[in-house]
Order: sequence, then C-alpha cells, then structure tokens
Amino acid sequence: MKKYHAIIIAGLVSRAYNRYRGARGHAAYRLRTAAKERGYETRVLDFGWYLSQDLAMQVLEKYVSAETKVLGISATFWQPWHWQQLPAILTPEFFDRVRTRWPNLKLVLGGPGSGMVQTQHLFDYHVKGYSDRIWPDLLAHIHGKPTLGLSFE
Repeated sequence: MKKYHAIIIAGLVSRAYNRYRGARGHAAYRLRTAAKERGYETRVLDFGWYLSQDLAMQVLEKYVSAETKVLGISATFWQPWHWQQLPAILTPEFFDRVRTRWPNLKLVLGGPGSGMVQTQHLFDYHVKGYSDRIWPDLLAHIHGKPTLGLSFE
C-alpha cells in the first residue's frame, strides 16, 4: 500500500451548500499536487463531513503509517453561520482519540474559514492564505527537512 506523508480531510459542508450536493472543492487537491512537486505524498479524504468519529478512525487506520506526520483538516467552506453544523469529527474527543492512537501526528487546520472556527485551539498549526505555497514547506518543516524560506513557530 502507498505510504502518505500527510492526509487531508476535506469536502463541502453540504448541509449548508445544498445546491452543491455531491460537489467537491479543489483546494485539497491543489495542496496534494504542490506537495508532490516537493516529494511528499498527500492523501485527500473527500466528503469528510459525512464521517462519524468511528468511521473516520477506521479510514485513518487504513492510511496512516510511520511516514505520516500530518493530519490536515480543511475549513475552506466554513463560515460562522455553519458552526452549529460542523462535522462530527471536529470535536476535542475525536482529536484526543487521534493523538492517543498516533501521538506523533501533527494536526493542521487550514482554509479561509479556519480563522473563525471555535476549535482552532485543538490544532498544532493553523494555516491561512495561499496554502499551496505554505503546505509543502510545512510538510518539510514537520519532516525535519529544509524549507524554502518560511519559518514556523
């Protein structure tokens, strides 16, 4: 099975975007391409908002390996009026389960809506802006490799 350096859980909040039911955002796939250009494999788990906590853990069990250092959560389409509709996986309990199972996995929140998310304190890194430029450097940083000029705190 292919080994991934990072996994991104993405997708539209379809309950709020009913007219896009079944649609998929492209941002996570752009990050995957940018990472691949730098030698990092990223698995995108689309329609992540449909995952229960248990199902999300089962899916992660399939893809997380010793090489996987990052779990990214895309907040591209979140807005304040969606807070009552946030996905089941966006809870302290879920992230406690992830950290217990994979203690070396870094949690990253990203996307234009991520600054408004009430749970951003649960993450190791918070990325805003042009993430296709930041994502490969963040992966390099977390994997202990040189970055192309960005620094992380």
